[in-house]
Amino acid sequence: MDQPQQPLFDRRTLISMLLLGVFLLVWMPTIQRLFPAFFGGKPAPAAIAEDDKTTDDKDKQPEGPLPNFEEGPAATHILGTDAPGKGYFLQVQLNSRGASVDWAKLNDPRYLTLDRKEQLKVVGNLPPNADGTEPLSFNTAIDQINSQIKPLKKTTEKAHWKLLPGATSETATFLVQAPDNSVAVRKTYTLQKGDEANRDEDAAGYVLKIDLSIENLKAAPTKQSYRLQGPVGLPLENVANSRTLMEVKVATHGDLSDPSDISHLIRTAGEITTQFDKAKIDSYLDPIHYAGIDVQFFSALVLPSKDQLLDANKDGNADRYFSSVYPTIVARNTDKPIRSSISLRMQTHEFEIAAGKTLTHSYRVFLGPKQKAIAQALELELSLREPEFSLFKPFTFCARPVEKLLQLLLGFYGTFAPYGLAIIMLTFSVRMCLLPLTRKQVRDGEKMKIITPQITKLKEKYANEPEKFMLAQRELMKRYNHNMLGGCLPLFIQMPIFIGLYGAVNTCLDLRLAKFLWIDNLAAPDALFSFGREIWGVGSTFNLLPLFNVGLFLFQQRQMMPPPTNDEERMRNNMMNGMTVVMGFLFYSVPSGLCLYFIASSILGMIERWALKKFMPPIVVAPAPMTVSPTGAVTPELIDPNRPKSFIEKLLEAADAARKQTDGQKPKR
Repeated sequence: MDQPQQPLFDRRTLISMLLLGVFLLVWMPTIQRLFPAFFGGKPAPAAIAEDDKTTDDKDKQPEGPLPNFEEGPAATHILGTDAPGKGYFLQVQLNSRGASVDWAKLNDPRYLTLDRKEQLKVVGNLPPNADGTEPLSFNTAIDQINSQIKPLKKTTEKAHWKLLPGATSETATFLVQAPDNSVAVRKTYTLQKGDEANRDEDAAGYVLKIDLSIENLKAAPTKQSYRLQGPVGLPLENVANSRTLMEVKVATHGDLSDPSDISHLIRTAGEITTQFDKAKIDSYLDPIHYAGIDVQFFSALVLPSKDQLLDANKDGNADRYFSSVYPTIVARNTDKPIRSSISLRMQTHEFEIAAGKTLTHSYRVFLGPKQKAIAQALELELSLREPEFSLFKPFTFCARPVEKLLQLLLGFYGTFAPYGLAIIMLTFSVRMCLLPLTRKQVRDGEKMKIITPQITKLKEKYANEPEKFMLAQRELMKRYNHNMLGGCLPLFIQMPIFIGLYGAVNTCLDLRLAKFLWIDNLAAPDALFSFGREIWGVGSTFNLLPLFNVGLFLFQQRQMMPPPTNDEERMRNNMMNGMTVVMGFLFYSVPSGLCLYFIASSILGMIERWALKKFMPPIVVAPAPMTVSPTGAVTPELIDPNRPKSFIEKLLEAADAARKQTDGQKPKR
């Protein structure tokens, strides 16, 4: 009899082989990455660098003759001048490396660095790297030429372009040519002049024009694309206290049939570093209205000169320059990412150029202060928009016109007075407008000092009857013609004024470097002295004005609030005082101009209260309703039983009836 045939592999053997296979599949790639030299392979590729540096020079050089790429000599050229009086608003230094901009400096005497030692640079404030690998503003990578010079370990954004003869203080042209003489690329910078007597409204002087021309030297069509670097190295000022530092600002056209449909996008340096860490980087694919980098008082924005919604070839698609615009990190601050230096890059479509023809793209680059009239002239109004605090969004609609009015008043007073005194005069104007509300608030405060002890007695009398207490309290308020919620009205009306003033001070360029008393810069904290290092939650300087402001708030609050008569009121007063101190910490780093406003407002408010209380008519109290008992005793009647009941009283009666009915239905034990 034949024996039954045994299986070749039993279950345990199959499971062991399966586990071994999984182990080899996981372990072998891992060990090769950890020890690439042992296995004769290359090390694992590094992650893409934050500044998008090319890794072409790391590739192995191919065999064969190297291309004959003619690079120009290293050169720089100056456009404009650093001295006013010649029509230029800017001085710009060009660099042959990538046909880029080293720096652009404002020559207006108002725009100095915070130490007042030199004119402010709008771009080019980062120190250069020793190996020259840092990106420069507006350098250009020609993709097809880069593919040819790859064996030379060169790229057009790092190679030196030829500075053509004939450069002047107004214009200069750089040239780079493909090794196979297929295309020649010319990049021309032109600095415009403006009306120096009208610097705050004439936008022309702050515009640097860039014309990029790609000429097809072949007898056949060619396809070309390029990548334009955005502005690099805007000034980071007052980094320990600024609400916003460096931001990417992009405006895109969403609806191709509606040129007015423009979406305004803002990304802070902190948000962009987070995107890089998560490998989820924004890329703007719609036609660009403008794109650039923005700081508190200055902007560097690129505007395509041609309407990006035009469709010249009638193919149904807009003839836009860029296929995508994306942010980059130039210098990361690992401790505080919000303080990182950021930029962006603009990648074009691949354009077909006919034989012997030239493709030209033109740009206007705005490099200057964030003045409203200048922004309107260049259609950059959206770039002036600041991020909104979600807490203050309900008041934003009201605060916008208030902010405009405050900026107008500040500009009016600032024409004939120092800006510190102008803020005090502005405060006086605001207080006079709010005088009727202040008068009501003072009168309500005096009433509450009289009413509070009586409310305390009512609480004791109706300790176990809350419904009767509420009705009695309401009747007491009616006798004094007082509404407890009315005291909050002035606060709600002042909230839009506060938000508008906060926005005006943060964006008022004239307050930058404006001096007053010991204050060196009204757009920054008063900084009486420096700690020598940055302290968490406080900053690096001792600011006197916020502490003085808190002291005034506490004194004012003590004068307004009635003295406590029990533990509950004492706890309420302590909570109010604690909240005032906390607010002082929150406002410790706000601009000194804003603190100056609140100090002046508090002092003027105390003067107003003293005058109003001195000349205020006496408080009239309506007599309490009286009723006669059957015994002939006369007692005050708090509630008139024959008067119509209010909606709240009806609700209370319904709730009381429902509670009694529920209690009656409970099972007895």
